[in-house]
Amino acid sequence: MLALTAHGFGHATQAAPVLNRLRQLLPGFRLIIVTDIPRGWLADWFDGEFELVERRTDPGMRMQGPLRVDIDATIEAYESFQHQAPAILESLQRHIRDRDVDLVIADVPWLPLVAARRERRPAVALCSLNWVDILEPLLPAEHPLAGLLEDMRGAYQGAHLFIRPDPAMPMTWLDNLHPVGHISRVGRNEGERIRQALALPGNQRLAILQFGGEAGDASVRLPQRDDLTWLVAGPASIGGDLVSASALIERLGLRFVDLIASADLMLTKPGYSSFAEAATHGLPVLSVVREDWPESPWLLRWLSGQVPTREIGRDQLARGDFEDDLNDLLDAGRPAGRKPDGIDTAAGELLAILKSGKT
Repeated sequence: MLALTAHGFGHATQAAPVLNRLRQLLPGFRLIIVTDIPRGWLADWFDGEFELVERRTDPGMRMQGPLRVDIDATIEAYESFQHQAPAILESLQRHIRDRDVDLVIADVPWLPLVAARRERRPAVALCSLNWVDILEPLLPAEHPLAGLLEDMRGAYQGAHLFIRPDPAMPMTWLDNLHPVGHISRVGRNEGERIRQALALPGNQRLAILQFGGEAGDASVRLPQRDDLTWLVAGPASIGGDLVSASALIERLGLRFVDLIASADLMLTKPGYSSFAEAATHGLPVLSVVREDWPESPWLLRWLSGQVPTREIGRDQLARGDFEDDLNDLLDAGRPAGRKPDGIDTAAGELLAILKSGKT
């Protein structure tokens, strides 16, 4: 059983390569996914058949658009979730018993880990972050969530393993921590097909703008160059010419990761999947500051060691005042990509637990 938070889609795209590899190592295993991410999205990321249990198992974070956390709404969401938690926990335990689940994996809600422990089944957390280390630094001095934070810590510490793929927050308080390399999908370079479909010259550069799956709006003005075409994913108020990434993907039968493999640059926010996929494909990254996202420094530090990286502020993004950074990254070229070797290591750990039947 895999439990996925639906705070954006990064948790699903982080877990999917590992579960897909586990399916290759253990053909015929049953996969149950517990999440409120729509089946259509999941089917694009997970190979083979799976049972979907449509249930949210953590609150995630409440956002004011893709770049800013809504602290007050987040606190309210966690307070409300405390009242729902007993029913959710009972439901998870019932699913584990009724389906005779052999292993529970969480990326990274904590209640499924508690449910597995109560049912004496092995449980593994798999994620580059945990909600304690994301939530706690954002809380005001006086807040009502101290008890819940302790429960969350206990759930993460009680897992058999916490597999932490690079790039990640340190999480040094976890004595079950198991670091692995980075995890990402691997795309196909379809640059020639994209240029032909858009009637672009063969030497035209391609840049991706994407801020992930969070609802909301970000004000953006894109610098224009005659030799550069912007492929824009998701909602944003944009100034300048652009091409819809989703329309291009549908038209050519591509995956988003194929755009990353084909592009010359990506403008994005700090986020696990976009950074990991950029490193896999050697894609230079222009990153927009997220001051209130505690994971950001660790992601940026790692990425800057993999590919050419620059950081700009939200005001620069809105004004389009980042042409020099854009030009520097385009001139830097694409380094060789880095193999996502965390996939094999993480899948191997899960396979070993399944074969040993550890609790």
